[in-house]
Amino acid sequence: MSKKKFNLQLDVSLTTSQDLYDQLKNNDNNNNKDNSEKKNSNQNNKSLFEKKKDKNLIYTSMEIGLEDVIFKEKNSDDSLIVGAHGIKKSSSLLNDFFMIEENDLEIEGMLGNGASGSVRKAIFKPKNIPMAIKSINIYDETKRKQFKNDIFVLKDNKCKFLVHFYQAFFQEGNIKILLEYMDLGSLENILQKLKTNKYQNFIPEIILSKIVQQILQGLLYLHKKLKQIHRDIKPANILINSKGLVKLTDFGISKKLEKNNDYSSTFVGTKNFMSPERIMGKNHSFSSDIWSLGLVIYELATGSFPYLIDNNFLMQITRIVEGPIPVIPENEKYSPELRDFVSRCLQKDPKYRDTVIELMNHPFILNNDLKDYELIEWLNNFYNDIKI
Repeated sequence: MSKKKFNLQLDVSLTTSQDLYDQLKNNDNNNNKDNSEKKNSNQNNKSLFEKKKDKNLIYTSMEIGLEDVIFKEKNSDDSLIVGAHGIKKSSSLLNDFFMIEENDLEIEGMLGNGASGSVRKAIFKPKNIPMAIKSINIYDETKRKQFKNDIFVLKDNKCKFLVHFYQAFFQEGNIKILLEYMDLGSLENILQKLKTNKYQNFIPEIILSKIVQQILQGLLYLHKKLKQIHRDIKPANILINSKGLVKLTDFGISKKLEKNNDYSSTFVGTKNFMSPERIMGKNHSFSSDIWSLGLVIYELATGSFPYLIDNNFLMQITRIVEGPIPVIPENEKYSPELRDFVSRCLQKDPKYRDTVIELMNHPFILNNDLKDYELIEWLNNFYNDIKI
């Protein structure tokens, strides 16, 4: 298979540990400065109005009122309104979205915490539909921005490889987002089980390939249709259910690029899964998601994360930037196709990483003839004692 280079001209020369430390220190100082400048909003039903100057923001201003939150859209007289009974476009409910009434939801157990808020299981009683309900404090500026990203990606989503969005509503200072419930949780659940399984601490390649196929479909929709970088690809943000469906979630820190050759430079995300150029504060694009995907596959295939994780944060990121590139061991346990696939993801220079389309045409993906029912059977056997 011929190698195609992702045509990005980026300066990704390695820095010293001191340079990394200085970069982190500057980021920390900026974050502290931002935090010190934030003032607590008056939550006693007082209106909040803020103007945004970032040209990439979809919603450029916002009002928080007694009964709803109004997001003003960029270059439009229209608005997105999150009210007590659901999300609306101007004065009418968005198509295909249902109304939320008081006591419609029966809240159950905690599912976890994402970049943009806590997530609990809920039952929508009128239709007896299990859902995941994400709660976001609207007075938290960071969470507000993450909510806007989530809504932008999901409200018009037509891709079955992204988690389905049902509705959002405003209640007592919080926005509640109703999402598709994935009954087997995330790939993080698989990793936790692998680490306690003394007989098998990795996912068989034929199963892993089928899972990766679906992850790539989700990334294809994000990168090509929405022009969006996820920026937090990790096992906890990849969901799976007992029907064998795999879906991306948590788009709170995703970033829209206006053009294919645009870049982002924001220092956000889970540091262990960040690409080298992101750690160094360099411009980054869609290829940063590919690096993160490579780390996810490595961990699922081998049962261990490729980098040592300890309490020394500076050393952790120095290992990623200055250390050797992780390589799947060359032995009979791993196929040449898997090893090559991961190597095409884990290139320190982003212009040498494969694109989503190139990876979808890799033998590791194309040569998999596993039937859907076989994946379902494996998952159900694997998860037979996990309670989500």
